[in-house]
Amino acid sequence: HPVIYFAPDPNFPPIEFFDEKGNYTGLVADYFALIESNLGIDIKIVQLDSWNDVLVSARDRQVDGITAAQITPERLEYLSFTSPILDIPNVIITKKGGNDQLNLTFEKMDGMEVAITRGYAVEEFLRKQFPAVQVETVENDLEALQWVSFDRADATVVNLAIASYLINKHGFTNLLIAGDSGRKNPLSIATRSDEPALQGIMEKGIRSISEKDRNSIYKKWIGLSYMDIQNPGKALTITFWVLAGLALLVFTSIFWNMSLQSQVNIKTSELNHELNIRKVTENRLNQQLENLSALRAVNVAINASIDLSLTLNILLDQVSSKLKVDACDVLLLNPHTRTLDYAADRGFRTPVIRGTILNMGSSFAWKAVQSRGVIRIDDLLSDTSLRFGAAVNESEGFVSYIGAPLISKGMIKGVLEIFLRNPKRIDRDWMDFLEALVGQAAIALDNGSMFQDLQKANLDLTLAYDATIEGWARALELRDGATEGHSQRVTQMTLKLASIMGIQDSDMEHIRRGSLLHDIGKMGIPDSILRKAGPLDPQEWEIMRKHPTFAMEMLKHISYLQPALDIPYCHHERWDGAGYP
Repeated sequence: HPVIYFAPDPNFPPIEFFDEKGNYTGLVADYFALIESNLGIDIKIVQLDSWNDVLVSARDRQVDGITAAQITPERLEYLSFTSPILDIPNVIITKKGGNDQLNLTFEKMDGMEVAITRGYAVEEFLRKQFPAVQVETVENDLEALQWVSFDRADATVVNLAIASYLINKHGFTNLLIAGDSGRKNPLSIATRSDEPALQGIMEKGIRSISEKDRNSIYKKWIGLSYMDIQNPGKALTITFWVLAGLALLVFTSIFWNMSLQSQVNIKTSELNHELNIRKVTENRLNQQLENLSALRAVNVAINASIDLSLTLNILLDQVSSKLKVDACDVLLLNPHTRTLDYAADRGFRTPVIRGTILNMGSSFAWKAVQSRGVIRIDDLLSDTSLRFGAAVNESEGFVSYIGAPLISKGMIKGVLEIFLRNPKRIDRDWMDFLEALVGQAAIALDNGSMFQDLQKANLDLTLAYDATIEGWARALELRDGATEGHSQRVTQMTLKLASIMGIQDSDMEHIRRGSLLHDIGKMGIPDSILRKAGPLDPQEWEIMRKHPTFAMEMLKHISYLQPALDIPYCHHERWDGAGYP
């Protein structure tokens, strides 16, 4: 047999087990490593799923032996056993606060449910010797301890070394050693009974292990020396203190965790508070950014448009959306009639606001004008000075009012009115933004007024120019009575001809002015020639033909008449070039 195959219990820590990487390890594994080295033989370890599978494989001769097993009559039918390599007592494990029995023995366990690993020798022993004990089989010792810890079983019987190892590793702080089973648990190397030489080889291997190596292996895996293991009372005492130390460690850990959790809760509360402050600040900054965007939109409208109606509509859109109000309007102050006149609105359900003209009095808008500051009416229903009638207000459903005068350069331009249908919390930021919008609105109104005044001044100036031109034309006709009405007739005929030709409207005004002034140069012709009753002689014609040149000299320095100069200067030119000047 160049290779000897042995199967260990796959889950029997710390005696023997397979680690997470599938390596055979534990106390017996160290024994077999020394035996293989000392004897120079080749031993292969076969990994099976359970202890029961190990027994079946040994019985069916699929393996040459079992690394560690207890002698039972049934196993002697197909296995031979060496002298014991390990003899650790089995102990009875119960849950704290359960039966609360110390020095528990099998004789005192009638009716108790006891979890035992399937196939263990103690299972066979209990079923035969103590039938009143209810044996429940499990896959391994860890599962047996779990059953007791979670109240699925009243007790379990486990090897002392295994109990100590598993309780420490898995933290079963609610378990205790209730008593000694009174049974030894000698473990031997088991070999197939049909190969007696193999038993002798393994016996020789056991004897090759020194007491020093044996003690070293025991302390490595169990924390007890080989001699301690042979003294069950001492072993139980040591195990008790190990478990007591573990309980103290767990208690200390729980206390530390509670303290740490308290600190974590305090820190979490502080962080949440800081986070809430940051969120409030962030929301406020975002709101301010939106407000700045709204102000910029109004400012762009003011700069880009001369249409006051368009600017006011943009303003009211921003007031309605950014301030989140139900309705708003703008009333403009008419300085001549001393009234507040409707200009634009948003959000009204009825058309009552449109066409409004408020005379000086006790209306809310006039109160804002007189106070030159923002006014608030929080309860419109109880205020008798309400501008709208009760029936109208009932359909609108307004409950509060805000009026802000529009002031630019110290002058009242109008009033921005805001109406709310539900109570609203108004803070400092809201009021600051309202005042900023009101300032922009006042600028828009001031710009609009300036533009209207400029347009009126320009129109007045244009009318004055035209009146002057017509005056010059009449003055010429008064000087030359024979041509009375001539300038007007020429102008009318020229404009009709220009219209038929499709000349642009922008040029028609210049054509009209040029036509009215086409003979203005005759103002420089002497009366003796201009008013001569008979025909002119050649010298007189030479002077008469200079009147277009005189017109050019008279008008060329007047800038607004520059586009019209071609008519008075060239109206005597002919298509064949025979005209003058």
